[in-house]
Amino acid sequence: MKETAREDVLVSFYFFALALIVLALAWFVPVVVNKPELLPALSSALFAAIGAAGAVLFFAFCRGYGFARPVADQALALFILLVLIELALSALNLSATKNAVDVERSRVNRGIVEKLIENIDEGGRGYHHITTSDLDSMSYLTGFEDKQVIFQEEGEGLIAFHTDENGYRNPIGLYPSASTFGAAVFGDSFAHGCCVPDDEVFARRFEALTGLRTYNLGYSGTGLLYSLAAYMEFAKQKSPKNIVVQILEGASYSRMSHELQIGKYDRYLEAARAGKTYAIGLAARDAASVAGKEETLWTSVFKSTLKRIYRLTEPKGEAKDSALDAFRAKLQSLKLFQLLGDIKRVVISTGKRPTTEKYPKCETFAEGHEMRKISTDILQYFRAEATRNGGKVILVFQPSFRFIVPDFPDCERRFFHEFAAASDGQVIFVDLVDQLKKTPDPFAYYYALLREGWPHAHFNGLGYDLAAKASAEALSAARP
Repeated sequence: MKETAREDVLVSFYFFALALIVLALAWFVPVVVNKPELLPALSSALFAAIGAAGAVLFFAFCRGYGFARPVADQALALFILLVLIELALSALNLSATKNAVDVERSRVNRGIVEKLIENIDEGGRGYHHITTSDLDSMSYLTGFEDKQVIFQEEGEGLIAFHTDENGYRNPIGLYPSASTFGAAVFGDSFAHGCCVPDDEVFARRFEALTGLRTYNLGYSGTGLLYSLAAYMEFAKQKSPKNIVVQILEGASYSRMSHELQIGKYDRYLEAARAGKTYAIGLAARDAASVAGKEETLWTSVFKSTLKRIYRLTEPKGEAKDSALDAFRAKLQSLKLFQLLGDIKRVVISTGKRPTTEKYPKCETFAEGHEMRKISTDILQYFRAEATRNGGKVILVFQPSFRFIVPDFPDCERRFFHEFAAASDGQVIFVDLVDQLKKTPDPFAYYYALLREGWPHAHFNGLGYDLAAKASAEALSAARP
């Protein structure tokens, strides 16, 4: 082998050593320094280092042996490089990183099914929280009433709670025993309390901090139109002094589009615009429908459970009958291939602007847009109701995953802030974006999956406590 070729081989191993160092940093730095945003850059550096090592080693063999047998030499060089990398990764016991979100979903689904079976074994029916997608085709606004239901899990174990007489997450007896409430809370799963125990739910923390008897009408997966319907059906007759609306960035507003499509909430919007008192669900529902609600909902739960089981048992691949298929499967199991695939997934997916829910569509906040008009009408209705009852509207603006997406737009945040600013003090804007930015680590207030890029990660107990304290302090400061 020529001297220059030997030098190139030596350089290639330097590159390979650098690749291993970068690999260690890719794991070590985010953990120790708590900077997960470094992972894409470190992964890219690892990919580049391995590529550089491969290129140098490849050309070194070509130059060392000459070009008399270029095909054989190049193939040999590439094969040796792959073997060396595979051996190194195996020695490090580096397993392929799985998609944390998929792993978590499978684990939670299994836990829910196990809990349902346990409830049935104990003589119950195995009640599971009814999602809004299941309720869309029904006339009901809530799920099971006065039942112990299985909710969800993100970090505190599988959460189960007892619903109240209306199907919301409140202590039994709170609603019928109160002639009025000091506050009514509206919103989606953040208001519903996913996924924390009862005493950490926003409404209960807000109640403890303010001393106001608080009724929670939050329901997961809902938007502003649902909040309007819930107010008219359940809260209006109790004349809550203060109306707390939790706005989940990129969700509470955008979900109105879907809520309009199913036509279930049109009547509430029409009534709000006309300034009418409205109670279609409770007042107009006949006795037979009320009596059949539990059976209807349980049938839906049973079907949903079967779907969960189906997903858990779904085969991950087809049977391998041929030698070629077997070879392909073995090739795909190599740690090198798995690593490169994971790097590609992380580098490409991290930092991309999402097009799904939780990312505001700024065009819908333009003057004259129908969504903006509807949202304004709903908020004006809440403002009028709170003013009539001698209280305030509190808009609690909650970021979902703006901290993992670069250049996150402020159009939605600005819309709600400007609405509150123009309300002559009747609407209070609680900006949790600013609150979280002031903390050393905003991720500490969410469940860990947010670090994996899962936009559906909710607040943990710290997050709900932060939201409740900020809201209570804002209300106290606004009082005369």
